[in-house]
Amino acid sequence: MRPRRGTRALRTRGAPGGSPQRGGRVPVWVVLSLGGVLLAVGLKALFEHFSASDAARIDTRRVAIESAEGNRADWIPEGWSAWLAARLAAHGPVSSLDREARGVLTAEIEASPFVRSVISERVLWPDGFALEVELRQPVASLRTRDGRFRIVAADGTVLPGLWPTPPEYADGVLPVVGPNDGALYDLRPGDVLAEERHLDALSVAVSLGAHLSGEESRCLGPVLIDAELARASSVAEPGTRLFLEDRRLVFFGRAPREARPGELPEAHKWAHLRRAIDVLGEGADWDLLDVRWDRGRIRYRDWAG
Repeated sequence: MRPRRGTRALRTRGAPGGSPQRGGRVPVWVVLSLGGVLLAVGLKALFEHFSASDAARIDTRRVAIESAEGNRADWIPEGWSAWLAARLAAHGPVSSLDREARGVLTAEIEASPFVRSVISERVLWPDGFALEVELRQPVASLRTRDGRFRIVAADGTVLPGLWPTPPEYADGVLPVVGPNDGALYDLRPGDVLAEERHLDALSVAVSLGAHLSGEESRCLGPVLIDAELARASSVAEPGTRLFLEDRRLVFFGRAPREARPGELPEAHKWAHLRRAIDVLGEGADWDLLDVRWDRGRIRYRDWAG
């Protein structure tokens, strides 16, 4: 359920154009390119020719995503290309020689919800434009009103795309920020989570991705994170609850972003959960795990009764 890292390139060529992976910040190339490569011969004459013709025009309708090596970056949701192409196309054709016009495209790309920042840019002659950017990566998913799911980055930004189930990202399924009480149903790409309970749940999702391996994530299965009572955590109140498949429940206590003195470190909590995952692999089963204490408390399922 968590993202991975990698370097990718976003190119605009061909018609306007996956599934995610686990990780943190990702540098990519946003490239608006259509034509071939020119030899460095007679540069001044070529410049004058381009200025007087359409040869240096960037067709902003054509967008595709590729890795730095020229391969398609299939871990980036395919709809992101079309999402960006629709916004760039509104600016019409742009000359690769027009610095101001290129600046407008850069600003449009940088304003995209899935772009954290623009690192660098360069012109690809005759009709291309490349930007190295840092992408936001999903760490969790959100349920929508119609039962589909959106994805959200670690900073709370909702990213474009809709999935029929919580999408796979790297080695597992993105955890769901709960509770599913309708408060997040109508969020759109570019919106940012604001309520403390949702940000607390998001911090649990980030922590989960940082501490569990892909294999452990697959064993754990889908997770719904309910941090509604995270800040009320006490001996009697379990605080954050993780709802797992097969009716398993984990009491997690306070969220990592709001940990207080005396709270068990998050790494220790996940270590308890890893041991509970091992228990499942050994053929035993449990329905309740409390990871808030120095020694995790596990309740085994009573199959006989």
